[in-house]
Amino acid sequence: MFYFSKLNDSVIEKILYHLLEKSCEIDAMSYRYESIINLLKSLKEEDELLLHRIEKILKKYINDHMSVRHNIILSDLLSNNIKKIRKYDIDNLYGNILSIPDSGVETHIDSREALLCFFNYISHLLYVKLIPGSYAKDLYKISNAELDQLEGYDSMYSEEIIKRYICKKYGQEKIDKKRIMIDKKSEYMKLLRKEESERKERLMQERKCIVYDILAQFGLHYMYALYEADRFITEGGILNEEELLKEAKRIIEKNREEQKRKDIIKDKLTEYNCMEHKLHYLCKDYVKNGSINYSIDYVIEYIRDLVWIEKNTNYYSLVNNRNPLYNWDEILGRYISIREYKKIFNDYNDLNKTYAVELWLEKNDMNIDKSNIPPPVVIKRMEEVIEKREFNLEKERLINEERKNKIETNKNKKKIKYS
Repeated sequence: MFYFSKLNDSVIEKILYHLLEKSCEIDAMSYRYESIINLLKSLKEEDELLLHRIEKILKKYINDHMSVRHNIILSDLLSNNIKKIRKYDIDNLYGNILSIPDSGVETHIDSREALLCFFNYISHLLYVKLIPGSYAKDLYKISNAELDQLEGYDSMYSEEIIKRYICKKYGQEKIDKKRIMIDKKSEYMKLLRKEESERKERLMQERKCIVYDILAQFGLHYMYALYEADRFITEGGILNEEELLKEAKRIIEKNREEQKRKDIIKDKLTEYNCMEHKLHYLCKDYVKNGSINYSIDYVIEYIRDLVWIEKNTNYYSLVNNRNPLYNWDEILGRYISIREYKKIFNDYNDLNKTYAVELWLEKNDMNIDKSNIPPPVVIKRMEEVIEKREFNLEKERLINEERKNKIETNKNKKKIKYS
């Protein structure tokens, strides 16, 4: 310490700053903080003047380089004292005398004790930082056996403990060598995987050529969903040529039939100016399944009906707002049905289409516009409207009468109640 005291402040500052700065990646900082703590303890016993010089340099370093202005840190820092300070201020903490209020007695704490407390606390924070074992193995290249020797909880380990262990056993040079070796191994494994992938791709191309040649002999071509061909190309093994040809013919025939149906429905839609509905679900179903679910006549009638109703009625405003034929009546206190028709198509909104046609007829004085002759299916709806016209109007009249009677009854009840 005698020689240390002969140095000027700038040299001592360089030494202390060097001591407090990390020199390498796996530098265990707790070693450095312990050396500062030991230095302060020894100076306290031996050289008071040198101690004040070093304290001044340490305080400057803390203020400039370490984040200690947080209330929680300073509160915990002095938690062992009689009373915690209420104003967490770094100048109060590192003043020559720190006075703790409301204690009844003025308590004096030497600033060097605060410094010792501070470095002990920072050392503690280093050990609190936990990292997963898998991350530690990958970053610091230590084995499972070495990790088991270290204290941990639920696969989490203190990074500072790991650094102290590596720093003592390996050092930075050895861990760098390990990393280089592992990186080389990783590159080699990448190369092997690339070569294996290229080999598999080459074999797949060779097997695909075999499939192409077999199909070409019978005037067929390779396409999607050929299970036997796909299995042979991806997995290898023995190719069942008979099954391959049978499957290819079946799919080609299926595609041809779908294309025929697509052409048929396209011609029909073009004939009736309905091509805007070529993507309708009925059109797609017919192209895919043929007449299993819907015949071509059914599909075209449905589309023609829909196109005419879209262009001439307020059908969409009806169905978007509410169901106009069956709704809740607030006055009667029940659901009512204002119209009854026969369905033209087995469709959820079919009756609403007929109602939209009825509203269109009412607007046109129940006459068909000769310049806008509707398709046969719409004429069926018009006939249905005319046939049920009297019945539905009578039904509507009865409902309105019932509603009026209900209103009168309620008014009479209110008069009796308030009389």
